Amino acid sequence: MFIPEFISIVYALVNSDILKMKLNKTIEMFNTIKKFLQLGFVSLLTNLMNYFDKFLIYPMFGAGLVSVYYAVNSMSKIASLITNPMSSVILSWVSNARNKDSKKKIIKLTLISNIPILIIVTIITIPLTYIALKILYSQYMEEALYLILPIAITTAFGTATTLIKSVLLKYSNTNKLVITYIIYFAIFAVLGYGLSKSNGLIGFTIANLICKIILWLLFIILLLMSKEYKEDVGEKNGV
Repeated sequence: MFIPEFISIVYALVNSDILKMKLNKTIEMFNTIKKFLQLGFVSLLTNLMNYFDKFLIYPMFGAGLVSVYYAVNSMSKIASLITNPMSSVILSWVSNARNKDSKKKIIKLTLISNIPILIIVTIITIPLTYIALKILYSQYMEEALYLILPIAITTAFGTATTLIKSVLLKYSNTNKLVITYIIYFAIFAVLGYGLSKSNGLIGFTIANLICKIILWLLFIILLLMSKEYKEDVGEKNGV
């Protein structure tokens, strides 16, 4: 877990001017602090989501089903070890895009690549999850089989949203990003509890999937609302 993060930090240092910059108080300081606090709040909500399911599942289903869920969900944790450093690299790449054409190209590439990413990650995650269960958690195979597909699709949407977020951090208003995560957290809390009560563990799994799809759609909307994308569409339409 440490190595990918370390590599992403080294890459960011090598490909940016941060080491050459001196500590100075500028007119952008207030905005920078504000953005830092907003992104910190987003990070807090994201981490709360990671632990919220433990607080929700355990009292309702007990330790046995919690073990089943986390056995299947282990592949999504592995996927995050890859996507988190990748998102840092993408953010560095996006930050270095100075001219208008490069910015438009990045947004277009992000939008176009989403469907292939969803398909590829889902196809890869299903057999890998099955193999991991067979080798590491064979005692949970029977109970976990029906969770593999929805969790694989959830992992795919989680991967796509992580990569889109790297672009949104540069091109979208931070306030909109915070509001998006608040909406996501609220829907997950309500839907997760409701479907868990009515349909058990599969209900919770489906709730998680629905919320990830909603977050993905909201991110796509934010990307389409970005100034760079609107300018590109306006130029094509002759506006």
